[in-house]
Amino acid sequence: MARKPDDDELPDEIPLDLRAPAADNDGPTGNSTYLSMPWAKASASILARALRTSEINTYDGGRLVLVDGVWVVLKSGESNDADVVREALRKVD
Repeated sequence: MARKPDDDELPDEIPLDLRAPAADNDGPTGNSTYLSMPWAKASASILARALRTSEINTYDGGRLVLVDGVWVVLKSGESNDADVVREALRKVD
């Protein structure tokens, strides 16, 4: 990950207004976690962070969202890791 120079004019954070519906279903929906490896190989800190989010994007292109307290797979991904994540999260709840 690259460090941001101290003398730039860019803000540290850009607020997102998520009160209105998104223009499409592919945009950010709130707190997101991006898994860079299969769920089974992820560290405990990554798993804990994923449990506190409303959207999880898997390393293989999968996507899960939290809808009314239930994790829903929107896209499985090439290795079906989103389905593995969903089953693991169901066991935690």
